[in-house]
Amino acid sequence: MILTDNLKLLKTLNPNLHAFMKAVGETLGESDVILSHARNGEQTLQVRKGNSYISLHSGYDPRREAEAFIGTISEEEVENYNHVFFYGVGLGYHIEAFLKRFPNVFVTLFEPNKQVFYRFLSRFKMDTIPRRYLKGIYVADKTEDLEGFAVDFMNRFNDSYLFVTLPAYERAFSEEFSRFKSYFTDSIRLIRANRATILTFEKRWTINSMMNFIPTLTDTDVFTLDGAKFARKPAILVAAGPSLEDELESLRKIRDEGTAYIFTVGSAIKALVNAGIKPHAAVSMDPDVVTQYTFAEIVEKGITDIPFIYGTSVGFEAVRDYPGPKLYMTMDRDTISPYFTRYTNGVPRHMVNDAPTIAITTLQLLAKLGFDPIILVGQNLGFRGNQYYAKGISYDAEEFKTDHMAPEQQLASAEEIEDVYGGKILASSQLIIFRKSMENLIAAIGSSRRVINTTRGGAAIAGTSFMHLDELMSQELMTKVVSDTWTEPHSGTLDLKYLEKQKEKMNASRERLRKYLDHAEKIAIRLSEVFTYRKVREIEPLLQDLDKTFQLIIKNDFFKMFLSPLNAMESLVFSNYLAYIRSTTEIGERARRVARGFGSFIIECKRDIAFITDQLYPLVCQAIDERVQADATDAPAATEVLNMTEACNAER
Repeated sequence: MILTDNLKLLKTLNPNLHAFMKAVGETLGESDVILSHARNGEQTLQVRKGNSYISLHSGYDPRREAEAFIGTISEEEVENYNHVFFYGVGLGYHIEAFLKRFPNVFVTLFEPNKQVFYRFLSRFKMDTIPRRYLKGIYVADKTEDLEGFAVDFMNRFNDSYLFVTLPAYERAFSEEFSRFKSYFTDSIRLIRANRATILTFEKRWTINSMMNFIPTLTDTDVFTLDGAKFARKPAILVAAGPSLEDELESLRKIRDEGTAYIFTVGSAIKALVNAGIKPHAAVSMDPDVVTQYTFAEIVEKGITDIPFIYGTSVGFEAVRDYPGPKLYMTMDRDTISPYFTRYTNGVPRHMVNDAPTIAITTLQLLAKLGFDPIILVGQNLGFRGNQYYAKGISYDAEEFKTDHMAPEQQLASAEEIEDVYGGKILASSQLIIFRKSMENLIAAIGSSRRVINTTRGGAAIAGTSFMHLDELMSQELMTKVVSDTWTEPHSGTLDLKYLEKQKEKMNASRERLRKYLDHAEKIAIRLSEVFTYRKVREIEPLLQDLDKTFQLIIKNDFFKMFLSPLNAMESLVFSNYLAYIRSTTEIGERARRVARGFGSFIIECKRDIAFITDQLYPLVCQAIDERVQADATDAPAATEVLNMTEACNAER
């Protein structure tokens, strides 16, 4: 009966897990998990480990053991957290004991063994955890499940966690527990790095996407090129690591003979240009203002025959000033282009996901375009001695000065990692994060593409094979594969009627959003007043009205396209905060928290809508009008408005 009820509940909460557990029950048969009884008659579990069994619970009194274990957790400790994470559910005795002492805490259940979780469902009544407090249920029976869980969990929840591990699990599932700690720690580092990036660049992402939208109306979408020219052709992804110095002559020969396409990422373009080598394209998507200085040599030397592939959220100054031909890739951070544009005749739009480094984004781009193999050069992801970049890479701009040497603080805190030869090199925590992100992407690409790492002395990158570039040249890069016309568009004509229609739709959405925000602000003010004067009867209707208004705000197109990405981190935190508010049962406390949270949220939204409306959105509308009224040859009139944005950005 308990199992049946739990499976019904699980089907509602997590249909995929429900189907998985039904399959587990059908194939349980002989198991490494044995259900038995303690001396007091309570159920207990034993798990096979090698030639012996380890008990997950007391063989005398499992319930009393669990209460004693939970008794070691102080009230002060729990008060410092708003979310308890149970690693290992066993038969649920410790969970019952915890909920008895602390009934109003968010809960996540994690179990590394599918058979144990099935036994758990047969005994523990899941409905004893209030639905509003149950944040998640995970069964990670395989390593790939564990990796997916860690990233999903950290992305979904912005909470502080109290980890409660059933003591026997560290012995019964020692390997699983070790992997869990490793994946979870790595995921925390990755997600925190991503959130730090969001906090740093969230304003720039939106501003860049709006300003870069203007040239995309006339520049070429890289995904409209002729894919046949890239399919199964080798592409070299050139990064700026110290080992790039070793390969300049090889790259020169490859470029002259056309035996592979060469794409530089980030600062690598500086080293190649200074060596007199012109890659087939330079790729960038960094949103920072200093990105423009990456191409300083190209601008100063007046080089006009190196194509620039820019992500649509790249620093708009780089796009504005670049003297050569330009193509673009639509980034997932860009909400503007997908809303306003589409191609005629059903030609699909493709996007590229943002990543911690341009090398990772470009690896994804090259895989999507069909290149195979993809060859990594200068992808050290670690220090060579005290070098961070290849020689010949430096920035002398007043806003940004650096050279090829690693910062002393990074060297002092560096960790040892394995290199391509099986030895050790030093890497900063940031470089380790970058490597793991690249490895995740390579794993996602799978066996459909070969990724060959030719970086001498660089970090060992999981999922790649290692070979020196000169050896690869003699074995595979022997015939010309590069098309001289690869930058010519092949498909995709902009739907101008759709473009104009979307502009009118957005204008109407902007006006509705102003009204929603004004109304929400009045409700928040009123909530603060009724809480102060204890007018309890007025609180619930106001909360319901505010909740409906908030739903209108977050579904509004202008909010989704401009305000939400402009405040990506605040939106994430505020959404989690609202979930916490809704779980608060005392209505006066809910009113106080809502008034405080909504007040700051609305102020930020109204400030940003004023900035966008006054400074940026008119430029977007002007560019759309010009594009609708003119042929592609009239594009310069639209792109001239980019020069107006320096004053806007300074004012921002």
